Amino acid sequence: MANKIEALTLVLQKLQFDSKTIKESFQKRFQIQKYIYLLQEWKGYNWRYGYNVYMSAPYSPSLTKDVYQIISTGLINNTEGELDETFIKDLNAVKDLATDDEQLEALTTLFYIAKSFIWATKDPQKLEDFAKSRFQTVKPFISKDVRDCAWKIISEKKMLGKWTSSKRYGDHRD
Repeated sequence: MANKIEALTLVLQKLQFDSKTIKESFQKRFQIQKYIYLLQEWKGYNWRYGYNVYMSAPYSPSLTKDVYQIISTGLINNTEGELDETFIKDLNAVKDLATDDEQLEALTTLFYIAKSFIWATKDPQKLEDFAKSRFQTVKPFISKDVRDCAWKIISEKKMLGKWTSSKRYGDHRD
């Protein structure tokens, strides 16, 4: 892969998102933001996009800029290449995490909050309680059932695994 823009273009192609759909569909732009966030923060692909919590969960202005560059320059129709099989597997895993956009919003927001505050405690229950409480503050319109389902996915998929390793906390015992 020559660069991030080419890689992102191939991801958009793999997702079967065309320029018109991206321009006209908030839902598709929303999904792009969340899928790339999870690929970067959960699966470890170094996209180097900075994220903050915005209206619809983690959002990267620089990712939006790159997506619009791709569609305005026609790269989405004129880029050839293939994604690595492992990457495709990871992309599919990310796409399969949530059943709808509300769950995707809950999942990515809760993951963002937990990952951002993991330094505050080594106790998984305290982290869960804090993340859920903070989530209700920023997303009060999302039901507790959806929130709890999102936390269950985070736990079952061990999404916080690399962020909770003992080495991260300075414990280098084997």
